[in-house]
Amino acid sequence: MENSTVNEHIWNLIAKCYSGECNPEEKDELNSWREISDENRKLFSDATSLLKDTADALTVSLLDKDAALQNISKGIDTVETSNMFKARKVKRMNMMLRVAASVILIVSVGIAYFSWRNNATKYNTTTTAVNEIRQLTLPDGTTVVLNSKSTIKYPKEFAKNERKVTMNGEAFFDVIPDKKHPFIITLDNMKIKVLGTSFNVNAYRNSSEISVIVESGLVKVSSGSNSVTVSKGESAILDRNSGTLQKRKNSDLNFKAWKTKKIRFVNTSLNDALSTLEKVYRVDIETDNNSILANKRIDADFDKQSLDFILNTICETYHLNYTKNGDKYMITGKK
Repeated sequence: MENSTVNEHIWNLIAKCYSGECNPEEKDELNSWREISDENRKLFSDATSLLKDTADALTVSLLDKDAALQNISKGIDTVETSNMFKARKVKRMNMMLRVAASVILIVSVGIAYFSWRNNATKYNTTTTAVNEIRQLTLPDGTTVVLNSKSTIKYPKEFAKNERKVTMNGEAFFDVIPDKKHPFIITLDNMKIKVLGTSFNVNAYRNSSEISVIVESGLVKVSSGSNSVTVSKGESAILDRNSGTLQKRKNSDLNFKAWKTKKIRFVNTSLNDALSTLEKVYRVDIETDNNSILANKRIDADFDKQSLDFILNTICETYHLNYTKNGDKYMITGKK
């Protein structure tokens, strides 16, 4: 959807709700849009302020019109003219002032609306569906791969001093280097600032942690007054509950396997391996008895194989069986 269409639709919702004409569904839609980002919240605040200022200005214009009418009437009363001439003059002036007030109304609302629309930054918003992975290119050439159920919002043209986007969910960024225009990602509890690098961000709202794993370059990660600089092979982890931000050595060999479908297990417990497969293929894998996984470890590389192929390989190796029901898998021991 084009941004101008989105902005116009949102403007209409703001105007309707400001005047008390929104139905419950429209209120919910406006509230959801407003909570997506700080930019949306600021835009909502600016728009409602603009509506109030416009209404106040029109009120003043109407009051000035009434005052003008009173002054004109007083002036006419002091003139020695016939009653008919005075009545016609007052009527003519009254009509002219009412027309002027109507023009003020139309011009004021038009200028306010088009000023708001032209000054508002135009944004694109991309959201992926369940089990959908999508790649897109930002205005500066930066590539972003969005994981399932993720959203990114970015301007059609970046600002002169920075490249700023907002997101939630999971995404892998390959940022075009530009020292004069830092690339900034804003999340609910975190800000990520880079000049040119590649890294993975996992920030689903239902998760207790936000993670940033760097594949190349340097990334500055901030939360509140705390910040860490993360380099290749390192990660920044933010605990949403405690607000603790930590830098660690990355031990997750498969942090971008959701994108590449290249999976590597090195002396990995079978339980952890199945958890990785759940994340990569977005399925549920359960066992009828946890003991069947005990003390079992795996060394293997898989390159874009199907989940069924991988599970078949694991089950044949460890004398297990599996059944499938939709996106749910059950691992059982062989009898």
